[in-house]
Amino acid sequence: MPDAALLADDMGLGKTLQVLATVSALHRGPLRDRKPTLVICPTSVAENWKREAARFTPGLAVEVMSAGKDRLAVLDRLKLVNVVVTNFALARRDVDALKEVDWHCVVVDEAQAIKNPDTRRAKAVRDLDATIRVALTGTPVENHLGELWSLMRIVTPGLGEDPIQPLVVRANEGDCVEITLHNSLTTDPIGVSIDGLPSELSGDNVGRNVSSEVA
Repeated sequence: MPDAALLADDMGLGKTLQVLATVSALHRGPLRDRKPTLVICPTSVAENWKREAARFTPGLAVEVMSAGKDRLAVLDRLKLVNVVVTNFALARRDVDALKEVDWHCVVVDEAQAIKNPDTRRAKAVRDLDATIRVALTGTPVENHLGELWSLMRIVTPGLGEDPIQPLVVRANEGDCVEITLHNSLTTDPIGVSIDGLPSELSGDNVGRNVSSEVA
């Protein structure tokens, strides 16, 4: 399993800069001895990665793959390139070529864009081979815990094939809430008790299954 990180910070707190600084440190030494980094992101921020690298880590050679028919030519110049930036659509389309590269690091920016694990985009990203995998997102959970599970599978593809099972929340007479969570890593439930909840979170307000299915 590769080294992995999920960086979930709000927009504007420097996720791109943190990754560029880390990649810059990883790429010290003779250029010919380094494996490249692949950044997969929305089209709207692809050029921003190149601008930020030029500003903060000018020692990194960065190339952005565009939609032209000769876009894969950059893969023939990897000994001269530190970071290749592509978008989600091209990553899915070019997955066979990208899988042939031994990437040192694969970075998925705005990773919530592939929070559905069954899409071809998500599967393409998981198929890429890398020593280090990093996912960046400002919204790791928008609707349910299955989205977090999907993001974790991006950086740790061997995490498990089954999504997190239902989260059950119920209250007893003493306003103590019991939370039971099953996941794919254990057959035993994980139980948590929380005392002293505000009145709006007690009694019948939480005495229900808040998620009948997480997928």
